[in-house]
Amino acid sequence: MQTFFMILAWVVAAEAAAWPGYRVARLLFPVNGVAAALAAPVGLLAVAWPVWAAGEAGLPFTPAVIGAVWLALTVATIYFPPSFAPTRSDLKGYLLVRLASLVLFGLYLLFRAKDPQIMGVEKFMDMGFLTTLARTDALPPYDMWLAGQTASYYYFGHLVWALLHKVAQVPTHYGYQFAVAGQFAMTGLGAYGVGLLVTGSHRAGWLAGWLTLMAGNVWTIWQWLAEPGQWDWWKGTRLIPGAITEYPAFTFALGDLHAHLMALPLTMVTLAGLIRWRDTGERRHALFVAACLTGLLMTNTWDYLTYVAVGGAFLLSGPVTKERGLHLLAMALLPPLLAFPYLAGIESPVSGIQVVPQDVTTPVSIFLLLYGPAMLAALVATGRYGLSSVGAGIAAGAVVAGFLRGSTGITAMILLTGLGVLAALGARERGERTAAVLFAASFALMTGCELIYVNDLNGGINERFNTVFKFHYAAWMMTGAALAATLWRWAGDGRAWVRRSAWGATVILLVITAAFPVRIVAMRAGFPHFTLDGNAYLTPGERAIVARLKETPGTPVIVEAGEKAYTKEARISVNTGLPSVIGWWNHELTWRGDWPPLDERMKLVRALYEKGDRAVLDRFGVAYVVCGGLERESFGATACDRLPEAAERVLSVAGEGLWRVRPGEK
Repeated sequence: MQTFFMILAWVVAAEAAAWPGYRVARLLFPVNGVAAALAAPVGLLAVAWPVWAAGEAGLPFTPAVIGAVWLALTVATIYFPPSFAPTRSDLKGYLLVRLASLVLFGLYLLFRAKDPQIMGVEKFMDMGFLTTLARTDALPPYDMWLAGQTASYYYFGHLVWALLHKVAQVPTHYGYQFAVAGQFAMTGLGAYGVGLLVTGSHRAGWLAGWLTLMAGNVWTIWQWLAEPGQWDWWKGTRLIPGAITEYPAFTFALGDLHAHLMALPLTMVTLAGLIRWRDTGERRHALFVAACLTGLLMTNTWDYLTYVAVGGAFLLSGPVTKERGLHLLAMALLPPLLAFPYLAGIESPVSGIQVVPQDVTTPVSIFLLLYGPAMLAALVATGRYGLSSVGAGIAAGAVVAGFLRGSTGITAMILLTGLGVLAALGARERGERTAAVLFAASFALMTGCELIYVNDLNGGINERFNTVFKFHYAAWMMTGAALAATLWRWAGDGRAWVRRSAWGATVILLVITAAFPVRIVAMRAGFPHFTLDGNAYLTPGERAIVARLKETPGTPVIVEAGEKAYTKEARISVNTGLPSVIGWWNHELTWRGDWPPLDERMKLVRALYEKGDRAVLDRFGVAYVVCGGLERESFGATACDRLPEAAERVLSVAGEGLWRVRPGEK
């Protein structure tokens, strides 16, 4: 029953943000279903950005400020032009879409309850940012893994969900689950909204929602048929060596509240805004896109660059005018200006662009396992343009490029990109042109990943890890809507054989793409858990320490075993939101690219547990020392017996202890 009331409080807070978001979206999207589908992410962005700006200006990050911003936004929507006021029919449609949102939210929570632990892969990092933002009243937030420093990561997505934590007063180890479930619902509805906007068909919208949110790639069904009884659900996203090619169904099955997941609903809103801007050329739509790009820049910075480029693709698809060019310039320049304090606080390890080595190639067979349906649909939809002299030249160039690179994959990607561009320029019908732009942009991103990569701290085989990950993900988000729009256009063709082929292809596509969700749900159903308590993995002693420190006022510095990434270390800072002397060092290195200070901190922490050296207590003003099973495992069986006399034990439960550094003796 307690869990039910937490869910209820969360849903009420989320729906309160969705309503003004709906009113804003109604100003921009004439199709009511589109506005309703985009309401929640628009509303959350409309509240979160002013709250963040107020925090940067010195106002506290508290429920009072959040409530004041929400109230101001809600009151402002009352004065929107009467022509944009929702009718009774509009409100009925809005309520139906919000009901669909609740159904998706609830279904994901049922799925999540079978594997609720907020531990593994990147969950610790994401939980740490969430608990920190839920605890702090000041922005920018401090770094929970580097005491004395502010966060150097694009944390805006976590801030959006921390708003609801503060308002709904839901513990973060439950709210984390609600946040991921909320993202699941918003992503599916956002894709539905984009599909509806492109086609005008609700059925096509739901198909776009399925293909974007729920569909798996071809790998799952291929392995199901080729290797009966075998299934590696990770391998389908690791087919390109040293890279990740995730898609939303996998991402939500994994459940990391990571930047690329939190950006998904906003990418759908941005796509919808770009399509509407392409249709109207109006300044208000350009400014709306600029606002969305600001949110993307602060949530998942890579997506900002991607969708500015997609905006360029929509511009070049025509008509190209001076006014539209200025709009695109505003879309590119306004977000960095609006997010300047945010960007100024991030230390980027990126050091430029590099050419992909000659021996690193992706064969066309891998692309087919990843994006086969979209590739086939794009080829059929644009193939007639290959019969022109320009198309023949593109095909010849693609073959030559593939030969020079020794890659059949790059031949396919260049060919599909080129044909998509020709289709975008030559299409007479709006839906066909929009789908062609999305196909062309998607395959262009994949082509680029075969030629260049962003040089960050990943080396060796992983040197283009993030480049492939981020840009292939964006490609997936666009191909879902493009594929749905293409199939729906064929389903309405005047020729009977085309219609029948389209419906048959749709059925086959649904079967292929359903393989992943069916298998992952079947696997999860066999798990023994059924709870939404994300802290179920903690020992009784660790839970007692977390509870004690959550009740402690302020943000005292703690020290614990925390340097080993992708383990349970740093479990106390992650679950309390308190700053620790050092957390997962490899993440700090990725965020900051500054190794010597990290090494010094780790040496001081080791000296505390291994020798009883109090230097770390003095250096960082440590208030609490955690010592339990992980510390004994990392620093020796007698680590807890060697702590300085300045630390007095205030809690001991089941082998886990908490020591407080006596005031005046730090």
